[in-house]
Amino acid sequence: MKLTASSHEPRFARLLEGSSRFVWDKVLLDGPDFVVAPTRGSIVPNWVMVIPKQHTLNFASQAMLMEVDPYFLASGVAKALGATSDWIWFEHGASHRESEVGCGVDHAHLHILLSPNFTFSEFADEVFASSDDVWQEKSPDHTYESLDGATSYYAFGNSQRGMSKVGVSLGRQFFRKAVAKIAKVPSEWDYNLFPHETNVAETVSTLTAPRKQAA
Repeated sequence: MKLTASSHEPRFARLLEGSSRFVWDKVLLDGPDFVVAPTRGSIVPNWVMVIPKQHTLNFASQAMLMEVDPYFLASGVAKALGATSDWIWFEHGASHRESEVGCGVDHAHLHILLSPNFTFSEFADEVFASSDDVWQEKSPDHTYESLDGATSYYAFGNSQRGMSKVGVSLGRQFFRKAVAKIAKVPSEWDYNLFPHETNVAETVSTLTAPRKQAA
């Protein structure tokens, strides 16, 4: 199953077609329905994305299409790449093309920070401090139950907690801004201006090994 630039999001089409030479388009895991690759603009090392091969705008819609819970998919990827309990996942769930929530990429993608040098509590505190509204908390495997994909949302969590916020816009690349603040490079959140290729290359070097197989 291939995504083509003519039919969907060009940013991921080259990756899924295997025609890109960018370091952030290195496939780390290749499953029947998704690939895992580093993120462009990796503010910290070992930051990857789960990218479905079939087009939807968000993982709430993808969950209904694939009949798989996004958290369990993220958990399987984290385990396959060597993370244990100290990993963080998040998604900007856009419901329509070219939206501020979608950060300029009109194709579902789920971010995973593998063993970052900060805690989930630090990340959550920064997210809460940067948004005024209350977040809905559930166990991570139930986070997506109330998200239907028709309304934009933000979701994040770890292996023990899941948070979501529906129907608001918190600005472009909201979670990236939180990571940048924690990493003490608050101005370097935009992946278009700061691709952080050194961190991406470190991610590829660390995570590329013969044992890495998609679950």
